[in-house]
Amino acid sequence: MEQKKTLAKTNDNLLEIRQETLKNVSNETIRPHGKLWGMDVFTWNNPDVSMLASTIQAFPFPVVLLTPASLLMAVVDFDSTVKLNINATIVSIDDNCTLNMHLLNAIPTVALTESMEESLEELQQCKIPRGIVLFCQEGQDAQINTKKFMEFLTLHQ
Repeated sequence: MEQKKTLAKTNDNLLEIRQETLKNVSNETIRPHGKLWGMDVFTWNNPDVSMLASTIQAFPFPVVLLTPASLLMAVVDFDSTVKLNINATIVSIDDNCTLNMHLLNAIPTVALTESMEESLEELQQCKIPRGIVLFCQEGQDAQINTKKFMEFLTLHQ
């Protein structure tokens, strides 16, 4: 009888762990959100740097990238050719990263912002025909910033 209780408890624990893992995976994959000013829009929280670089390279149109400075620098350090597919980047400055502007010289537009609100204002200046908006976030503010971005999309789509 005791063995059946232990087995049932183990199965319940495994089910909880599986559900939590699936929830985390769904939060950490690229997600499409339709069009904004004729550009395809995607969000991606906590992206893997190598997968992010590969995805930017694979996009068929130039990318407008909204990202924290640390994530941008990690992607460019991983694959310096990725910047050739970025038409504009709106970078939120974080205290943990030194932005090396020399590494970003191939990107036509680099806008530095100190808040999510400033980033969204800059996005309105980066409209390109047949482009892609890729909003990436990581860390503790990812969920909050993604919510602000989604509210912005709702107002402007």
